[in-house]
Amino acid sequence: MAAGPLKPHVDSFVLTLRAAGRSERTATMYSEAVRWFAAEHLLTGGRPSDIDVRYDTAPDKSADMVTFEPVRDWELVARVHIRSWLVRLRRRGHKDSYLNNQFRCLQQFFKWLAEEEEIPNPMRKLKPPTVVPEPVPVFEKDATKRILEMPGTRGARGKACKVRDTAIIMLLRDTGMRRQELAGLTVDDVSVADRRALVTGKGGKRRFVKFTFETAKALDRYLRQRAKHSHAHLPHLWLAQ
Repeated sequence: MAAGPLKPHVDSFVLTLRAAGRSERTATMYSEAVRWFAAEHLLTGGRPSDIDVRYDTAPDKSADMVTFEPVRDWELVARVHIRSWLVRLRRRGHKDSYLNNQFRCLQQFFKWLAEEEEIPNPMRKLKPPTVVPEPVPVFEKDATKRILEMPGTRGARGKACKVRDTAIIMLLRDTGMRRQELAGLTVDDVSVADRRALVTGKGGKRRFVKFTFETAKALDRYLRQRAKHSHAHLPHLWLAQ
């Protein structure tokens, strides 16, 4: 992802994102997408790499890919460069949802660049790849039950992990919260008595989620165990050995 002469603008873009209060995760995702596009596509003139040869899923392996003179100035980027990059990623087998994500990262960068440098935006009116929604696989009740019934590691440490993991799985089952949301919970975010947890989601948005009495009992059991942990003073809800 060595963006060479194109890197300074990427750094300025990241600085703008941070100044606007965007999360570090978002800033990293945007900057990596732009640097990847710059390093692997623009600076190489779109010429195939070993990765393209290895993962090209197109039926016609000898089909010509769009190539061009290497681009070393953002002002020279045109629609053909962006479209050929998306085609290149699709030929590698990436799904439309991934292409859509890459498109939107580049879209935000070029929108910023057009305003910052007062130059035309090559992505203006360019439509993102269509994403056909796919059913999200979920755990059936029997599968969750089998997970909860799995034996833990022997000994006190194994028992402690079992108590914690059971509370985690049951909380996920009841609320459907995201993995990152669950990992970010603090002790003060959870109320066993009220059977609810305060979750911090994307963009710092907070919401309450409810859980069952069964899960409340599992959390209560874990909190009693957690109180004996050598790092019980930490705010984080989930503690490991």
